[in-house]
Amino acid sequence: MYLGVFPTAIAFTTWAYALSLIDAGKLAATTYLVPGTTILISWLVLSEVPAVLGLVGGAVCLVGVGLTRRRSRKGRYIQ
Repeated sequence: MYLGVFPTAIAFTTWAYALSLIDAGKLAATTYLVPGTTILISWLVLSEVPAVLGLVGGAVCLVGVGLTRRRSRKGRYIQ
């Protein structure tokens, strides 16, 4: 019960505070930093070495997100 209540309360309170300072769209983009930060912290604190295949998969996912979020060129699509 502790793990369900307190981390959730901290996360939602932090998210609400951040939303009061930054636009939701810009703040949502920062969630892409969470997996990389988690891997880095687990590597430094717990000495868990990430698997190469996991890093490659993460990179593929981030490249995919980057491709879908880029702005389209004018006149690229016929309307």
